[in-house]
Amino acid sequence: MIFSAKYRQVLSRLHTQLREESYYWKVGYYALVTAGAAHLFFLFLFLFSGYYALALLNVASVWVYWHCIMNLGLPTLESKNDGSIGWFVYAELMVHNIVATYMLGTASGFQYYLYVLAALPFFVATYRLPVYIARLTGALGGAIFIELSEAFRYPKVNVDESWLIWVERMNIVLVCTTVVFLFYLFLNKEKHYHRDLLEQIRANRGGR
Repeated sequence: MIFSAKYRQVLSRLHTQLREESYYWKVGYYALVTAGAAHLFFLFLFLFSGYYALALLNVASVWVYWHCIMNLGLPTLESKNDGSIGWFVYAELMVHNIVATYMLGTASGFQYYLYVLAALPFFVATYRLPVYIARLTGALGGAIFIELSEAFRYPKVNVDESWLIWVERMNIVLVCTTVVFLFYLFLNKEKHYHRDLLEQIRANRGGR
């Protein structure tokens, strides 16, 4: 009860501060929540399918997003420096999708997330150029290595082919949904900036 009360207080403070924050920080918070929920889904999927090593991997992934929200969320909003959370999420996505692809093979479709990870920095406005280069190179390099390496071609566990096809289709849907959502956020952000610019121009003209 002590811990649950503590985390309820953290969430309450987060939501209170987010009401005063810009569009960027609100999107970042809900992206963490969504990603954590997706990994929780995969945790139960692998657990009930009997792939306990992959379920354990998702336990670590869920913990990463829990840590980013509960422990790093408020300090990040106060400092306006999301570098720590960014690297946590980047490392989690790299490790998770490389390991999942190695265990289930490229037919599972987990390597597709690395291409999304390569595009993700271009939708974040707070990174410095070396960070863009490092994350783009790392994600693309990992994706290309997986596609070219025979070590990732076939599953390392005994897996039902029809189950694997279902997982790949689900990953394709999730990847496409993520890409569409990223473009929606980008266009919506541009719309907000355009509206604010027009309001500023009108205000300047009215003040003359």
